Amino acid sequence: MEGAYQLFKPEDVITARMIRLQQTLGYTLGEILALNEEYRAGEHSSERTVEILQLQIGRLQQRKDALEAALTFLHRKVEWVKAGKTGPAPRLEDNQL
Repeated sequence: MEGAYQLFKPEDVITARMIRLQQTLGYTLGEILALNEEYRAGEHSSERTVEILQLQIGRLQQRKDALEAALTFLHRKVEWVKAGKTGPAPRLEDNQL
């Protein structure tokens, strides 16, 4: 159907946005489903929320550390190339945190 629009309820839009946010934060679709079912069943206590958030903070910190190591490697590689590739080439494993 050309020009057809699909209408969504506001709660559907909120759910889609939350799924996208959770994916961006590194949750798998399976984890998102489990958390959503837990939430809808009313099993989401403040303690559980804090536990989930702390786990996600740990995951994001690991991703941040890996990205910082990769950036350090790339900066060193650029400088090595600019300097005429003298000496040993930078290695990614030398930048692991």
